[in-house]
Amino acid sequence: MQNAAYFDVDGTITPLNTLFSLLRFDAQEQDQVQDGERFLQDLFHLKTKGAPREITNRQYFQWWAERDEQEIIDLGKRWFDQQLRHYKDGIIFPPVRSRLYAHEMKRDRIVLVSGSFLPALLPIASYIGAKEIIATSPMSVNGQFTGEVEVPMIGANKAKAVMRHASMHSLLLSASYGYGDDLSDTPFMSLTGHPTAICFNSEESELSIFAKEAGWDQIQVLEEL
Repeated sequence: MQNAAYFDVDGTITPLNTLFSLLRFDAQEQDQVQDGERFLQDLFHLKTKGAPREITNRQYFQWWAERDEQEIIDLGKRWFDQQLRHYKDGIIFPPVRSRLYAHEMKRDRIVLVSGSFLPALLPIASYIGAKEIIATSPMSVNGQFTGEVEVPMIGANKAKAVMRHASMHSLLLSASYGYGDDLSDTPFMSLTGHPTAICFNSEESELSIFAKEAGWDQIQVLEEL
């Protein structure tokens, strides 16, 4: 029976915050840099006031309201090309790249599980050879984003999606792997037999404390490549 390796993306595979980075890239292309920064500041204020990540995730997608889906997918390709030029030494954390390669050699299914969305994730998946993506799906009508979201792929929603995926493909979760960098990733990571916390060398995060107490594997990465 084939196993799977479920990877969160932002802060786990790459130092990029894909949602914010893509929005800033779009704002620059649209000559709306100040509007983009105000929008992101509003999200930051929501977070500092204690808004759950599901709420800020929903609010983020208001930026893309009335935009053409294919246009934003094309935007994502240009954005990722720019990131590759910026991160000249590689856009993937080296220890995580080694894990990805090991899973590829074992023919494990590499599945991205992210609160981000396809325009930002498709080029990353192609770059690392991941063929499956579980992500937030913004609602659309006639090929245009509405700005609304059905299910933010955050926390418990990630766990439910991973369970559905494993069941659909007859995968044994107890023999599979889960990688994440945030405490909100622990619900889906806990489903797997091999949860691994991605932690920055510069700090002891809530996740690193949780992982230590739970006896989970940890991978230390540098916050900036």
